[in-house]
This record gives sequence, C-alpha cells and structure tokens, in this order.
Amino acid sequence: MELDLRLISNALGLPFPTSKQAGPVLISEALPPPQLWTTLLEALSSHAPVAIADPGWPEAWNDRLLPLSSSGTGPRDILLPTSGSTSIPKWCRHTIASLSSAAHGFATLYAKELPHAVVVLPQHHVGGLMPVLRAAACEGSVYFADYRLPENIHNAPFPLQQASMSLVPTQLKRLLQHPHGVPLLRRFGAIFVGGAACPGELLETARRENIRLAPCYGATETAAMVTVLDPAAFLSGHNGVGQPLPHASILLNEESRILIESPALFKGYLGEPPRDECTAFATSDIGRWDQTGSLHVLKRSDRVLLSGGELVHPEAVEAAARECCPEAIPTCIGVEDPLWGQRVELVLSCPPHLPIQTAQLLLDLKKRLPPAAVPKHIHLRSEHLK
Repeated sequence: MELDLRLISNALGLPFPTSKQAGPVLISEALPPPQLWTTLLEALSSHAPVAIADPGWPEAWNDRLLPLSSSGTGPRDILLPTSGSTSIPKWCRHTIASLSSAAHGFATLYAKELPHAVVVLPQHHVGGLMPVLRAAACEGSVYFADYRLPENIHNAPFPLQQASMSLVPTQLKRLLQHPHGVPLLRRFGAIFVGGAACPGELLETARRENIRLAPCYGATETAAMVTVLDPAAFLSGHNGVGQPLPHASILLNEESRILIESPALFKGYLGEPPRDECTAFATSDIGRWDQTGSLHVLKRSDRVLLSGGELVHPEAVEAAARECCPEAIPTCIGVEDPLWGQRVELVLSCPPHLPIQTAQLLLDLKKRLPPAAVPKHIHLRSEHLK
C-alpha cells in the first residue's frame, strides 16, 4: 500500500503541493530539507520520476547525472545514488510503493511507541530519506537537525521519548564524546545505528549510559533497515542487528551470504535490466544467526571498506590514483579506526626517479572521488618496478 502523499506533507509540516512537474526531476544540489521535500512531493503528486543526487559526487562522475527521460524510468520512480556492488556510481531505482512497504513494516511495530523522527542524516541518503516516510506511516512528525549541535535538538516539537534518530557509528561516537550528547541520547525512545558495524566499546558505553540503542541492518537496495535489535533487548545485553522487520525475510545461503526477500527491495539499477522480483537480493555480507534469532553481520565477501558509514570500493580509489600517477602502482587499504571504523589509506609504489607531491595528489583525487573515498593518508614506497 502506497503512502498517502498528504501524510508525508503532514509529517513535514509542509503544505500539500498544488503545482505540477512537467517531466523527470533531478535534485543535484544540497537543498535545505523543506525545499528538497517540496520538490520531491511536487514530482510524486504529478507521477513524475525524481532522482536525488549526492551533492558530494566528484566532478569526474558528472556523466552519471544522465537525462532521466532516456533512462527507462517509470511514474513515481525515486532514484537514489549508490555504488551498488561495483565501484561504478549507480542510480538505485525505487518506487513510492517499495519505500512505502518499508515504512509500513516499521509502523507495524513502532507506530504507537515511536511515531516521530529526528533526522540528521543527509536527504540524498536512504538513511535520511526513510525516517520521513516512517514518521508519515506512523502519522507522526519530523524534525531536521544537525547532530553536531545536540543542544539544539531539544527544540524538537514533540517528546523525544516518542521519537527515534538514525545514526552511523561515527556520529554516535562523536555524540557520546560531546558534553551535551549523552543526556540528549538518553531521552530518545530509540537510537537506530547502522551503515557499518558498531564497535564493541561504543555498544558498551551506550549500555552503561542507559541509551536505548537499536543496532540495525539494511542498504539502499533494501529501502534502509530490514532488521533491528529492540532497544530493550540491547539494554539487557543482547547483541547483533536483531530480527527481520515485518516487511522482510532474511536467508543465509550455503556460503552464509545474507539474502533478502521483501516488497521494499529496489527494482534494479538504472540503465540495467530490471531485477527479478521473484529472486532474493544477494548482498555481499556474510552473516549468522544467534540463539535468540538475532542476525550478526560478520564481514563482507568483497574488498569493500566501510568508512564513516559509507561504502568505499578500493578498486575505485586505485583507478583514480592510476589516472593521476600512471607510473605508480596503487594499493588502497582500510586501517581500523575508532572514529571511522575503517580509515581509507593509499599505498603508492613508485620508481625512485618519480617525484610525487602528496598534497597535489590529494587535490587531484578529490576531483575524482567522493569525500568518503579520498585517502586520509598516502604512503610512498620507492621501488624498482618492472
């Protein structure tokens, strides 16, 4: 069942749009949330497809902002940016129906307990988009905020005990270290944390501070979270990312890869054949179940790094480095980091005669890579290369 767009307008406190969009809509600028949602609702109310681009996409990826009219989009399609299963940026094709399925699945469990949402994640990200739709499905309200200014979140126009907030582990760590962070987090009915594995010390700190943390699991392709660990279970000492939400089924294949079945799954990547909706979506994650029925995500089956809740493909970093330094051999590595989860670093094996200015190289890489993929450090190794 699709969400009534008026419920979304009500959750946002915005007037229902009366103007109509003549064709496909591309939102590629960093718009304030009310302006972005006004544009999005205008498109959806007139059955126009809409794409919400990542404002941080580098210049080298501008060719991915293709005209939607020639891309095979359908009415009320919502296209979200993702790297998919490769290092090439893609549009993940959802519809208002698939996103509504995820929102209603959440509302089945939490409509009475957590009708409201404080949103701090970016709106081009599925983790920032879905809290709005969940609040609409729960007939609640939305408050947009900056997690770096937790003292301002107390201004939300609803009791935080009846609200949730979604964070990635990097944001959670910063809030736990902020003078106003812990008192604020304690007030929430639930703090959903996902996008990457949450370090054990963060989980223990949250338990010790009596924060109702709810580790969860999902992706752009799944319309955000498909499992969640109930906050009460978390506080009682349970671990993992919880049990499937009502709209999703989770399977493990013979290799322990996580497979997902759900009406909230994406319809495919733009420009590629539609996904077979009778087939489960195979993630790149390896998992296991514990005795309580909670899913544990153990590792990825590929080289992908998770830095600050963002996927980083080492192959993309290495390809960009080769464009900048054709004579060098690049290797992208992930270094365990208490803030970022994995810190992206680059090792360059260079001929002795090759002068490389790392400061200039970083500037060149920033033109070719999204912010999360730009190496935090470059290691130079002088070698005689064949």
